[in-house]
Amino acid sequence: MQVTVSPLDVLFFRNGKPFDADDSPIGETIDMPYPSTFYGAFRSRVLLDNSERYFEFLEGKAGEITEVIGSPDFKGSLKINFFSLIKEDKVFKDILLPLPQDMVVKKGDKSSGLLHLRFVSKKSWIKMNNSLSHLLINPVSKQVEWPGPAYIKIKDLEYYLNNELEDAEVKVFDRMNDIFDKEYRTGIEIDNVTKLAKEKKLYRREVLRFKNNRDKSYSFFLELTGDKGLLSESGLLKLGGEQKAAEYRKVKDVSNKIELYASTKKRILKSKKFKIYLSTPTVFKRGWLPEWINPDDFTGKLPASGIRVKLLTAAVGKHKIVSGWDMAKKTDKNKRGKAKTGFRVVPEGSLYYFQILDKKFDIEELINELHGQSISDLKSKEGFGISFIGGIK
Repeated sequence: MQVTVSPLDVLFFRNGKPFDADDSPIGETIDMPYPSTFYGAFRSRVLLDNSERYFEFLEGKAGEITEVIGSPDFKGSLKINFFSLIKEDKVFKDILLPLPQDMVVKKGDKSSGLLHLRFVSKKSWIKMNNSLSHLLINPVSKQVEWPGPAYIKIKDLEYYLNNELEDAEVKVFDRMNDIFDKEYRTGIEIDNVTKLAKEKKLYRREVLRFKNNRDKSYSFFLELTGDKGLLSESGLLKLGGEQKAAEYRKVKDVSNKIELYASTKKRILKSKKFKIYLSTPTVFKRGWLPEWINPDDFTGKLPASGIRVKLLTAAVGKHKIVSGWDMAKKTDKNKRGKAKTGFRVVPEGSLYYFQILDKKFDIEELINELHGQSISDLKSKEGFGISFIGGIK
């Protein structure tokens, strides 16, 4: 089931910093929600449509409802298989995915066009704090920088993964200049007992608003499976820290497939090298490193196929923290819910370059395990770690 989610108001997705009117009166928002925000919203939607079975849900005994959305203690069959932004105008619908971390621009000049970092073997005289055998280096004589966080069209990403995206020819959508506006709201704390405003309790909050107008509009795009028909084709959701309203709607005419060309498959078979691109944030138990990679020599086996690989290098962005608020838990009489455990996540757009160590391997088995699948060690059902593979020049 493919759906778009369109906010009906501004959005507020709290980061991990403290926020209260006494000590930390400025509430900061992250610039892009995590897929887990939508996972929780759709679980709540299913539960709302079956609210008469709420107490059975709490006990994990709500039949098919429990099978789909689980209980407060475990997840059901509902799964996010794809998460992105979508841009719509009068003619086209374009899925937008995060800009890969190995695409850069000349420092201070984003209009100069994108360049690819060069993938090269590490020279013996280069000393690093790890034993990775390859590097990604500057392709030009001038200084470069990653122009993100930004997005590109899904077709451009397909060209990129198939090594057919030429330098400087791709349209880049900057997250905060092209897609979102950041606004500010001022409020005052209200006493829970008297319902009156407290003195000297002003606070300020950042919020996000899509830059939608008559000619174009942005929204979120997701592909969901495992709902077993319990999720209606359209409806309202509550999103973010203040549970702002959003409308979701089933869509049918959007293609979110990323094809690997025959030439790319031949390149991987011949060179035994490939890269993994992360389209969503990813939770690895070892921080930036997948659990199935040995941190001593960077070798390991893919979990499903058992294909042996070695990590050659990586382009990993600055880590983020994902947490949340568990409404089903109670801490005391006056406060509903409790904070979820926080996890460090590898940001979307990050890349891992691998060499296949097996003499023979099934290319289709490799593709089926990694292309469009989650490689996250944790929270895979919530849409984390959705990856796509590509060739290496």
